[in-house]
Amino acid sequence: MDHRKGLVVAISVFFLFALTGCGKDSSQESAALTSNSYKYRFNEGGCDTGWITASSFTQLCSDLESSSVNHYCDQSERADAFINQFGCPGTFQATP
Repeated sequence: MDHRKGLVVAISVFFLFALTGCGKDSSQESAALTSNSYKYRFNEGGCDTGWITASSFTQLCSDLESSSVNHYCDQSERADAFINQFGCPGTFQATP
């Protein structure tokens, strides 16, 4: 009986985590390390950076600061990700 109880708890936890991700606001940044590259996207208020791919952590941090790379979108979201999500070194300095 204990085995069934553990299985039910495991399945419940899985669904809880799966459903937590549903309905995520499109303004949330997304990033992933996939096949040795970093990808992110910001989409808020009709301004979409599109998917940005960086081949290194250094390039990721530099791209976050670049307004032109990000189609001049979401500077405050990029600054927040630079500091809080990715932990880039230094201070966020938006570049043209």
